[in-house]
Amino acid sequence: MANLLIRAARALRHRLWNARVERHSAAIHYPRIDRHGGMDAPHWVRVGDFSYGSPGVNRPRFLRHQADESVEIGRYCSLGAQVTFLAGGNHRLDHVSTYPFQRIFYRGPPEGVSRGPIAVGNDVWIGREALVLSGCTIGDGAVIGARSVVTRDVDPYAIVAGNPAVPIRLRFASEEVAALLRIRWWEWSPEMIHSRMAWFERPVAAFVAEFDPGA
Repeated sequence: MANLLIRAARALRHRLWNARVERHSAAIHYPRIDRHGGMDAPHWVRVGDFSYGSPGVNRPRFLRHQADESVEIGRYCSLGAQVTFLAGGNHRLDHVSTYPFQRIFYRGPPEGVSRGPIAVGNDVWIGREALVLSGCTIGDGAVIGARSVVTRDVDPYAIVAGNPAVPIRLRFASEEVAALLRIRWWEWSPEMIHSRMAWFERPVAAFVAEFDPGA
């Protein structure tokens, strides 16, 4: 009998905790991944064609505190499980205290501040459980390591990792990066990409030599 009461108490505590989390997480949005791979994100998040994220409980999360905060993600991006975009919510460092007195004591509006919008380029891979903070721009072709915390801008085709995320190396030679940024293959039509799919599986030097308009 005692064990049944203990289990019932634990179950009730679990339900109450989940209700509390749901109530206080109204600003967190979990986008649905449709069968085409695109993300059904909240209205303040713009997602480019064919970008995708993990489904179910592992889907990407978008969090903001103010109506003017935003996230933009380019085309052909790959978002790992539980990637989080924190578009705002920073505490004030220039006040006497970082504590949100107005919000907690007087039920005022959210006091979190933002460093600016989040912008993710095209063909970006963001690894599992990475966190991208407000005001960051991630360049085309960049790679963000799993569980990294992105606190500053990331150059195109750079590989970064860590907390805070720091550059590891470029994916390709600087000349090849410049050529890929001129080619901008992500702006091609899906039909063109399909017809040229074999080129995507060849070394980058061959791809650049074939399609670089500045060569």
